[in-house]
Parts: sequence; C-alpha cells; structure tokens
Amino acid sequence: MIGNKIVFMGTGPLACEVLQNLYYSHHDIVAILTKAPKAQGRGMKIVKNPVQLLAEKFSLQLYMPEKLHNIKEILLELEADLTVVASYGLIIPQDLLWLYKYGTINIHPSALPRWRGAAPIERAMIASDKITQLCIMQMDAGLDTGPVLMRYSFLLDIRCTGEQLMIDYAKLGYYFLEETIKQLDELNAQPQTEIGVTYASKILASDEKIDWNANGAAIVGKIMALSPKAYCVYNDDRLRLVKATLTNIQSDQLPGKIVNNNLGVVSGDGYIIEINQIQKPGGKIMDTKIFLLGNKIPIGATFI
Repeated sequence: MIGNKIVFMGTGPLACEVLQNLYYSHHDIVAILTKAPKAQGRGMKIVKNPVQLLAEKFSLQLYMPEKLHNIKEILLELEADLTVVASYGLIIPQDLLWLYKYGTINIHPSALPRWRGAAPIERAMIASDKITQLCIMQMDAGLDTGPVLMRYSFLLDIRCTGEQLMIDYAKLGYYFLEETIKQLDELNAQPQTEIGVTYASKILASDEKIDWNANGAAIVGKIMALSPKAYCVYNDDRLRLVKATLTNIQSDQLPGKIVNNNLGVVSGDGYIIEINQIQKPGGKIMDTKIFLLGNKIPIGATFI
C-alpha cells in the first residue's frame, strides 16, 4: 500500500484496541469518527466511550456525527488513503465507502457469511460453534456482505466469556489488519457465498433469560457469551449466572432442577451444568462455593 493516511471509525472495545495499535504503529490517523456519548445511569451523566477518550489522549481529530451524510465534505478534504472500521455502530452510507483509493475495510469476528450483523461472537457461542474466524472485509452497501480480503480461523474457546474473547480478537484483529494494509495493492478480495448465511442480531434484554429446556451446550454458551448478564429466577430473585461448565454427566430430572451440592442444574438434553460463579440482586459476583455458604439452594430446588 502506497501511503498510510487513515480515517478510523469505531466505538466499542474492539475498536479501542485496534485504534491504539494503529496509532503506535505510526500510521497517519487523520480523523476518528465515533458514536456520540449518551446519558447513562441514574444521574443521566454523559459518559465518553473508550474511543473518544483515546482520541483525546492522542490529540487526534475527532468527529461524532449523528448522521454520516453530514460529514461527507469534511471527509473528502482529508484526502486519506483508506477508511478502517471496527465495531462502529452506525450504518455507513454507500457513497462514503469509496471516498479514498482503497475504500473502506472492516474487521469482523465471524466466519462470514455466517453471523453477519451486530453480535457475531455472542451468537456463535450461543449456537455452540466450534470454530470461528476473523475476517478483514472490503465493505459494500450490505450488512457485512462485502468481499473478504483475508480470513483466519480459530477454535472458539467456550471457557472464555464473550467479553474476554472480544479483547483477544481485537488484539489478533489488529495484527491481521496490519498485514492486510501492507498487501492492499496485491490482494484480491473474494466474494462471499450466499450459502450458509446467518445473522447475528443484536443482544436484547429478552435474550438474557436462561431457558433450561435448551440443550446444555447452548445454555453454557449463553451464560459465557453474555457474562455477567445471563440470569434465571429462584424464589422470585433474579440470579445472574456469570460462569458455568457443561459436564458429561446426565440426569433424568426435569430441566432447571438442582441435582448436586455444586449447584448442578439439569439442561433440556439431560446434561448437568455446574454454575461456577453467581450474583444475587445487589450482591457481588461470587464463586458458587462461597455463595452457597450464605445462600442456601437445596438439592431438588428448581431454577426458572
């Protein structure tokens, strides 16, 4: 690639990791676009996102447009070589994708065309996928439908939470992004097939409730993917299930039933899930053994 003037668009943790590495690798980041902060919490205070804080730390030009059409002329004046996108959170209009010579490339943590959309890591974990990928994609007008410049496969480690995997993929994603940028003049983007397309819809509050009738792998995948937000109900209390392990032991008890002193819960296919960390309303996240010292949940009780 001749030249390295980059416009960066991103908002989430993955974006923060990528931006930081781009900066320290001495790329010329001519502008950063991120979502405008919103009021949060009981006090409705404006909370800056990590990318905004990083841009201010590095004294980089920052824009937070609510609509990208309003900033097209400014972007044209930057005369950059490339736009890099990582977990931005806004739809990029088609007429902005090829403002510069090398267009717009995006880091997407899934085996495209599987899990196009907002929550690819979480959806892959919930679906019990064994392997996932990091794709460096040339963006087009569709939702993660662009041709892929580079792709790398990884085992999906269900022992990690979704948040942990996002951090790991962000670090790896930057490395593969850097390799892609170096080879942009030589790479031929490969169109995605339309066979095996699935969509990773945004995680909603309704997704956080555990359905004990689901199979054990799917339940553990959800607990780990959404940690610490997945929950069940016991004695009218909402218990957050923070970490869990799928055992190879089966039970003939009904789904949701507690069957041992390790807070083993029966899943829909009969396999026992052991809850490793848990949180009660207003409490701290605790290892289950410690939690049970002060919170009795007897064998035979049922999680809803």
